[in-house]
Amino acid sequence: MIQITLLKENGKYKELHTKGHALFGDYGTDIVCASVSILVINTLNSIEKFTNDKFEEKAEQESGRIDFVFKSVPSEQSNLLLDSLVFGLKAISSQYGDKYLKINIQEV
Repeated sequence: MIQITLLKENGKYKELHTKGHALFGDYGTDIVCASVSILVINTLNSIEKFTNDKFEEKAEQESGRIDFVFKSVPSEQSNLLLDSLVFGLKAISSQYGDKYLKINIQEV
């Protein structure tokens, strides 16, 4: 199962953490894992390319772990990109069930 945790403070995203693999299909054919990976990676690349927000990121492919932490309050553009990510992730979860993808959004 892929577990995604997003932390928000005062309505603004602060951190994104992913871990695990969907295990929906065999390695290389797992459409749930591929879909989630594409959404997450594209969102983080878009934040880097289209905003001036500073962040720290660590990734480990084997465990499916990504730790993404803003260094300061993110811009409205980053918030919108992360809202879009959540929208896409919820669509995947509703299509394939929370057996493969769990999304946890916490206000801290």
